[in-house]
Amino acid sequence: MEYKYFRFEEFDSPDSPGSGYKYMDREFMSMLDEARDIAKIRFKILSGYITSTHNKIHYKASTTSSHLIGRAAHIECVNANKRIKIVESLNMVGFRRIGLHRSYIHIDNDDLKPPMLWFLT
Repeated sequence: MEYKYFRFEEFDSPDSPGSGYKYMDREFMSMLDEARDIAKIRFKILSGYITSTHNKIHYKASTTSSHLIGRAAHIECVNANKRIKIVESLNMVGFRRIGLHRSYIHIDNDDLKPPMLWFLT
Protein backbone atom coordinates (compact mmCIF):
# COMPACT_ATOMS: atom_id res chain seq x y z
CA MET A 1 0.00 0.00 0.00
CA GLU A 2 1.20 3.51 -0.77
CA TYR A 3 0.34 6.71 1.03
CA LYS A 4 0.06 10.19 -0.39
CA TYR A 5 2.42 11.90 2.06
CA PHE A 6 4.56 9.21 3.68
CA ARG A 7 7.04 6.51 2.76
CA PHE A 8 7.48 3.49 5.01
CA GLU A 9 11.24 4.17 5.20
CA GLU A 10 10.47 7.28 7.29
CA PHE A 11 9.19 4.94 10.00
CA ASP A 12 12.10 2.45 10.03
CA SER A 13 13.84 1.76 13.31
CA PRO A 14 17.42 3.06 12.85
CA ASP A 15 18.79 -0.43 13.56
CA SER A 16 16.41 -2.26 11.22
CA PRO A 17 16.10 -1.11 7.59
CA GLY A 18 12.72 -2.06 6.11
CA SER A 19 11.07 -2.33 9.52
CA GLY A 20 8.66 0.53 8.77
CA TYR A 21 7.13 -1.44 5.90
CA LYS A 22 7.17 -4.67 7.85
CA TYR A 23 5.81 -3.45 11.19
CA MET A 24 3.94 -0.14 10.90
CA ASP A 25 0.22 -0.58 11.46
CA ARG A 26 -1.68 0.18 8.24
CA GLU A 27 -4.66 1.78 10.03
CA PHE A 28 -2.24 4.08 11.89
CA MET A 29 -0.56 5.02 8.60
CA SER A 30 -3.90 5.74 6.89
CA MET A 31 -5.03 7.96 9.77
CA LEU A 32 -1.74 9.83 9.75
CA ASP A 33 -1.89 10.33 5.98
CA GLU A 34 -5.43 11.69 6.30
CA ALA A 35 -4.39 14.05 9.12
CA ARG A 36 -1.53 15.36 6.99
CA ASP A 37 -3.99 16.06 4.16
CA ILE A 38 -6.25 18.02 6.51
CA ALA A 39 -3.42 20.03 8.11
CA LYS A 40 -1.95 21.10 4.74
CA ILE A 41 1.53 21.27 6.26
CA ARG A 42 4.45 18.85 6.15
CA PHE A 43 4.77 16.28 8.93
CA LYS A 44 8.45 15.43 9.43
CA ILE A 45 8.63 11.99 11.05
CA LEU A 46 11.34 11.69 13.69
CA SER A 47 10.54 8.13 14.72
CA GLY A 48 8.01 5.43 14.02
CA TYR A 49 8.58 1.74 14.64
CA ILE A 50 11.46 0.96 16.99
CA THR A 51 12.95 -2.40 17.89
CA SER A 52 13.12 -3.44 21.51
CA THR A 53 16.93 -3.28 21.30
CA HIS A 54 16.89 0.29 19.98
CA ASN A 55 14.33 1.21 22.63
CA LYS A 56 16.52 -0.15 25.45
CA ILE A 57 19.71 1.53 24.25
CA HIS A 58 18.50 4.90 22.98
CA TYR A 59 15.10 5.70 24.44
CA LYS A 60 14.88 3.73 27.66
CA ALA A 61 11.14 4.04 27.18
CA SER A 62 8.49 1.75 28.53
CA THR A 63 8.58 -1.88 27.47
CA THR A 64 4.95 -1.31 26.44
CA SER A 65 5.81 1.60 24.13
CA SER A 66 3.41 1.79 21.20
CA HIS A 67 6.44 2.35 18.94
CA LEU A 68 7.34 -1.32 19.53
CA ILE A 69 4.15 -2.44 17.79
CA GLY A 70 4.21 0.11 14.96
CA ARG A 71 1.33 2.18 16.27
CA ALA A 72 3.17 5.38 17.24
CA ALA A 73 5.25 8.17 15.76
CA HIS A 74 6.97 11.40 16.65
CA ILE A 75 6.31 14.38 14.39
CA GLU A 76 8.81 17.21 14.53
CA CYS A 77 7.20 20.47 15.64
CA VAL A 78 8.84 23.55 17.12
CA ASN A 79 6.27 26.12 16.01
CA ALA A 80 3.08 26.87 18.01
CA ASN A 81 0.99 27.68 14.92
CA LYS A 82 1.97 24.43 13.24
CA ARG A 83 1.47 22.51 16.49
CA ILE A 84 -2.18 23.51 16.74
CA LYS A 85 -2.81 22.64 13.07
CA ILE A 86 -1.20 19.25 13.51
CA VAL A 87 -3.00 18.44 16.77
CA GLU A 88 -6.36 19.53 15.36
CA SER A 89 -5.91 17.35 12.27
CA LEU A 90 -4.83 14.36 14.38
CA ASN A 91 -7.90 14.78 16.56
CA MET A 92 -10.18 15.10 13.53
CA VAL A 93 -9.11 11.70 12.15
CA GLY A 94 -9.48 9.94 15.48
CA PHE A 95 -6.12 9.94 17.25
CA ARG A 96 -6.86 9.97 20.98
CA ARG A 97 -3.35 9.70 22.42
CA ILE A 98 -1.22 12.79 21.90
CA GLY A 99 1.90 13.81 23.79
CA LEU A 100 3.29 17.33 23.40
CA HIS A 101 6.99 18.12 23.65
CA ARG A 102 8.69 21.42 22.85
CA SER A 103 10.24 19.90 19.70
CA TYR A 104 7.85 17.13 18.65
CA ILE A 105 4.39 15.62 18.96
CA HIS A 106 3.98 11.98 19.99
CA ILE A 107 0.93 10.22 18.61
CA ASP A 108 -0.31 6.68 18.92
CA ASN A 109 -3.48 4.69 18.46
CA ASP A 110 -2.78 1.86 20.85
CA ASP A 111 -6.14 0.27 21.72
CA LEU A 112 -4.74 -1.12 24.98
CA LYS A 113 -4.09 2.36 26.39
CA PRO A 114 -6.61 5.03 27.50
CA PRO A 115 -7.22 8.25 25.54
CA MET A 116 -4.84 10.91 26.83
CA LEU A 117 -3.27 14.29 26.14
CA TRP A 118 -0.03 14.84 28.02
CA PHE A 119 3.12 16.96 28.11
CA LEU A 120 6.56 15.44 27.64
CA THR A 121 9.69 16.89 29.19
